[in-house]
Amino acid sequence: VNQPFDSIKAEPIESDMDFYLRTSELLRHKKRPINNWDYEKFIMNKFKWISYVKCYSEKSNVIKILCIKKIEMFQNIEEVKLSAAEILEIKDYVIKHSSPFVKIDIENPIFEDLWIKGKIIFSNISNGTGIKKLNNDLLNFICPWKNNLDFNGINNTLKKIDIINFIKERNYVS
Repeated sequence: VNQPFDSIKAEPIESDMDFYLRTSELLRHKKRPINNWDYEKFIMNKFKWISYVKCYSEKSNVIKILCIKKIEMFQNIEEVKLSAAEILEIKDYVIKHSSPFVKIDIENPIFEDLWIKGKIIFSNISNGTGIKKLNNDLLNFICPWKNNLDFNGINNTLKKIDIINFIKERNYVS
């Protein structure tokens, strides 16, 4: 079947490499995830509307799973959080395929407000446009997963010097 136009429910044709990757992962855990990596891939393969999964094991029988939904550019960043029904759907699926001795907790991300106060002089750009551009650049720096699905992971530590250096590196900031 070939579909020349985009559709909400239709998925693009799976390439040979994606097929081999998916089947090798499936053969690895045989629909019985064991370690954190298996749980992450297991959830990502089933739920295509999730962009990021990270598992944290506190104890040998407790697994906490952080899931982030895919969002569009026009959506609010808070919409990456899962609803109660989505959490229950993921949890039921994972419990059904995992060991009965494992306790699964699906978690939403927790956001913190970040206030940056300082004096900035813009070069070759008006103040309003400069502030808007700097806000967008900072959001992409702090939350790279918002607009880009191909990222290495979520950075859980961000130092003050990292933000200062990032602002200084902008070509429109003098």
